[in-house]
Amino acid sequence: MNMIIFSYLDGKSLGNLAFASKEMSSLVSSYVEIKFVRFAKRFKYHPDFAVTEQTPEERQSLTNEVISNAVLLKRLTCLKSTKDRLRTIDPIITTMMCFHGDSSHDSEWCLCMQLCGQFLHTFINGWEDVECQRAYWHVTQTTGIDKKVVNILRLGAGALPGEEKCVRLFMRRVLLNPLSNRIRDLCFWLTMLLKPEPIVYQAKLLFILYGFFQFGDVQWSSPLQMLPDDTEESRTIYSELGYALLLLERYQVKWTADDVLSLLEELTEGWLSENIGHLLLYCGEQLAIKWLTSQAVNGRFDIIASTICNMCLASAKTSTFCFPAVQIYRKVLRQLPNRRSCEILQNHVVEEFQDLLQGSTFGDSEYHIVLSAHGNFFKLVLNLGMNSLLQESNDQVAANQREE
Repeated sequence: MNMIIFSYLDGKSLGNLAFASKEMSSLVSSYVEIKFVRFAKRFKYHPDFAVTEQTPEERQSLTNEVISNAVLLKRLTCLKSTKDRLRTIDPIITTMMCFHGDSSHDSEWCLCMQLCGQFLHTFINGWEDVECQRAYWHVTQTTGIDKKVVNILRLGAGALPGEEKCVRLFMRRVLLNPLSNRIRDLCFWLTMLLKPEPIVYQAKLLFILYGFFQFGDVQWSSPLQMLPDDTEESRTIYSELGYALLLLERYQVKWTADDVLSLLEELTEGWLSENIGHLLLYCGEQLAIKWLTSQAVNGRFDIIASTICNMCLASAKTSTFCFPAVQIYRKVLRQLPNRRSCEILQNHVVEEFQDLLQGSTFGDSEYHIVLSAHGNFFKLVLNLGMNSLLQESNDQVAANQREE
């Protein structure tokens, strides 16, 4: 009878009613939990409730309903300990996880995880970092995701494609995507996922989360064997991975420059050089300069030259000008210790372009791309050099005039 009465009340009225007594608070909490579980089952066992089947207005309405109930449950449990509050949401979280349901259910298109993420982050919004860590461990243990992560990290890349897909969908839809507009919180949660692991596992987990995902699997071989054909393909494969590295580089609370550079080095181990160029263009100028400069410390000027040339190739292939690559090249030169190092790097760049132009395996379209990258790069370098000379000349003229 109580449940029937409660169904006629809005969230605000239920919240006010819950504060009448401890018994009433318990009744309202039970009602909200049961309501949520029934709500989640609608999506899990009815394929019509999929992302592709819902209009934006319908999805927003469902999201608002989830957020409203999460706020209500948060108010009802505000006096409980963190442990008890997390126990309260256990049946809701476990029911909304797609992989707990029928094995025939396609979790890739289900709304449950997205709504679960909205619910979780609304419920824990405002919690201290330590409490958020407890929430993370509790939720991953309750859903069994922690064991899946251990399994996929210990085995080779692609050995458990179903587990990798499950971890990717859970981590992104439940833990990360709801925070896309809260950069600090997104960096905190991404750090919490990666930092406990050694660097090799960090790189592997980062690629599972943001690497190329197609046909329901993480495409591990793509950076090792294939090159993007155009702008759209380049953005699809590397933009999210580059943005994730950019966030970590700027989140200096837990990540040092060396941490991010080591992660980038491990992540791109064995990649085709052009694909490294694509990734660096999405990582942002600062991280690209740091990575290239770190190569110079060890005298790896051939690696720097190869990367610069391949960044130009990536720019030419994606129909963008080489200006970002030239700017990065210019700033790397400024950070080299002496003139001799600059000359060595410049010679390596020239030789790298010569090798690319003389390659016998290129077809007509590939040769045109290399030629375009070569021409654009040196045109911009000459323009920058000429502008610098003109500026020096103008400064000298102005100084002479002041003396007169």
